[in-house]
Parts: sequence; C-alpha cells; structure tokens
Amino acid sequence: MNSLRFVSISDDGAHLIVSNDAGERFSVPVTDELRGALARRRAAATTREPTRLSPREIQSRIRLGATSEEVAAETGLPLERIESYAAPVRAERDHAAALARGTEVSDRTLTRDAVRAVFGEQPVTIENMVEHRASVSGIEPASIEWDAWRRADGQWDVVARFEVTDTTPLEGTDLVDAEPEARWVFNALRKSVHNVNRWAQFLSELEPLDAAHGRRLAPVPAHAEDADDAPAAAGTEDENGELLDMLSQRRGTRLGTDEEADDRLAQIISDRRRAAEEQAPVTAEDEADEDDLSARRKPKKSLKDRRSRVPSWDQIYFGAKPDNES
Repeated sequence: MNSLRFVSISDDGAHLIVSNDAGERFSVPVTDELRGALARRRAAATTREPTRLSPREIQSRIRLGATSEEVAAETGLPLERIESYAAPVRAERDHAAALARGTEVSDRTLTRDAVRAVFGEQPVTIENMVEHRASVSGIEPASIEWDAWRRADGQWDVVARFEVTDTTPLEGTDLVDAEPEARWVFNALRKSVHNVNRWAQFLSELEPLDAAHGRRLAPVPAHAEDADDAPAAAGTEDENGELLDMLSQRRGTRLGTDEEADDRLAQIISDRRRAAEEQAPVTAEDEADEDDLSARRKPKKSLKDRRSRVPSWDQIYFGAKPDNES
C-alpha cells in the first residue's frame, strides 16, 4: 500500500489534494462517506471517558514528580482542573528544593582552608557550591533550574538541570557526554544531602576539574616508609610551605580517603629525603654502617607491606613513629 499525505483542498472545496513520496499529486473527491467517517472518528475521540482520580490521587502523582500536563494527558481530565489541585503540591516541592539548596556542605568532603579561600568564613551551602563550580566548569549559572519530588521512602529526589555552554573545562572527564542533570537525595529530618550521580559529586565538591570517576591506587616509593626518620632536607621556602600546607589540610584525615593527596605527599617526602642524602657528606663511619646494614638486611618486603607502614598524618605532623617501629 502506497502512503499519501494531505497537501491542500481544491479551490471548489470538493476535492482533497494529496501526494506521494515521489511528489506526484492526486485528487480525492470529498464524499458523504468520507465526511461521515471523519465525523465518527472525531466523536469517538471527544467522548472518551476520562479516568476518575480523586484530588488526593492527583496531588500524589504531582508530588511524586509528574507534571500537570502529564497527568492531564494520562487521565483525559481538563488541564485547568489538574492545575487547581497541583498548585499547593508544587509549592511543597519548591520548598523541599529550597531546603536542599540551603543545606550546608559537609566538612568531611572539604578542607577548611580550601573552602575559606573561595567562600571566606561564611557557611557554604549546596547552592553556593553548585553556582561556584558551574562558573568555572563551562556551565551558565543562570540556566540552573532546581526541582524536587517526594520518594516512596519519604526522602526527596532533588535535581539541578542546566546548560553546558563550553565543554573545554570538562575535557578528560566522564561528564563531556553526560546528560546535564545533577541528582541528590535530600533527607529533610536529618538535613543531609547525598550525591546520586557524577554531576552531583562534581558540582557539590571542591575537586579538580580533571578528577576521574574512579581513582586507582598508585604505589608509594619504597624509601617513603622511613621518611619520618630521615633528616630534613634543605628545601626552598616554597617547598617547605607546600609541605606544611598539605600537612595542615590533611590533618585528621585517614590514609586512603584521598589517594591523589597521599601520592603527592609521599612524592614530596621522597624528594626531600633524596635531596638530603645527596647533600650529606659520606664519612668512613657511614660506609662502615652501610656495610653492616647490608650484611644484616632482611629480604625485601612486598609492596603491600611497605605501603602499610606509611605513617598516618598525625604521626607525620607530630613526629611520632608507628607502634610497629618502636
């Protein structure tokens, strides 16, 4: 069967002009049979029995995330009627989104110095962080639209939709082709917000733009294990400041929570120890000690054993040795 499409009506109104895919035109007479078939079709569409929903059911669907247009299309009810019940629920959803946006960012995901450098001394909310991250990530802050809807467990799904105008800052990340929508779960009773997708993490945490979704462990150089016993290298003022800043920022943080910072600190300690060894003069007593040490040296431990002896931040900061080295 060939497919024809409507083009126009003839000047006398007695024929329909139709054409096929090849551009050929045909004339179809407008008969009483055609008029009757169209009338019956229209009547069947207009007399469809609308789905009966109570005001509570309508509001429940809106509260769970449906739009007024979606409920009207699904039920066949007039949009005006749906809107009359949806207004208070929309206000409830907007209020939940506002509470989530005003939730203070947890200090467990940030260092105080990093936050102070960007936001000063004021508390930092999710909205503050998202707007800041958007401004440096190729996202138009004015395009951000917030929404929230209630979950079956009583918490709230919160979303921020936005427009990415420049993907250059996102190159090398897994967000270049990701749908521009950040999702969180908001617990109103606990006043806590949890990341659901990668965009939420990216926009609500002060992290490098090129941070990967999954991080891998990098081996620590073998000579980093006894770094706390090594003499201080005669580093420059900038090198000393970098080490002190890193130690201060990582104060109280357990190893393994930020592998990139762990590796960076290990590298700094390694470089300083190597510089100290190169600068220290070699004496006859040192050579004798080295020969004695080589004779008594135990078999090399595995990488896992060496890694486990890396001192904690408190041990580095206060100069204390781990218990297994006492």
